[in-house]
Amino acid sequence: MQMARRMLTTFERSGTINSGTDHEIKCQATIVAALLHDVGHGPYSHVFEELCDEFGVVKEHEQWTLDIIESDEIASILKDADLFEEVRCFFASEKLFTPYSAIISSQMDCDRLDFLCRYRYFCGLQSSFIDLEWLFDSLLIEPVVIDTKNNIEKYSFVVHPKGLRVVEEFVIAYLKMYADVYFHKTTRGVQHMVTTAIKAAVKNFGENYGITKSFAFF
Repeated sequence: MQMARRMLTTFERSGTINSGTDHEIKCQATIVAALLHDVGHGPYSHVFEELCDEFGVVKEHEQWTLDIIESDEIASILKDADLFEEVRCFFASEKLFTPYSAIISSQMDCDRLDFLCRYRYFCGLQSSFIDLEWLFDSLLIEPVVIDTKNNIEKYSFVVHPKGLRVVEEFVIAYLKMYADVYFHKTTRGVQHMVTTAIKAAVKNFGENYGITKSFAFF
């Protein structure tokens, strides 16, 4: 959420996103969407998704996210703030491509920038540094043609030539995070232990707690 806020502030300052009443509403919706974007993840995140596949649960975490946002508890809060439809559009299958949606979901969105910086800090890595200030100062959001035959455009991040170095930092940080953290033997070992523990819990105690294939562990 804070990364989305920083990106919005940067784009406002550079004139990439125009100000106005509609803009203020979309900014609020963008920040809320950033806060809620992963509520559909189960415990242990992607380990949980692999287990769902194994247990025959076909519902993806994106659909869980949308269902939770549309639930009475969350929807009522968003409706009171007149933000429900604006926030829902970020997660619906018919979502639009806008400068705001690029901040929430793209190849260089607030989620990726957040976890790359956060994981680096908490894992104590000295490499994989991303100069966020330089990156934000180099980024713009522009419509880019993705289908030349039908002249279909999609909003995407573009970068000034001066920002090529920091974009390279971003790509390298992504690659190094896989090598140094995600595929590290300790990480993989813990993931296998958690997977085995959850399988055993479902097998031995699942019926007692009403855990079924239809509802996975929710």
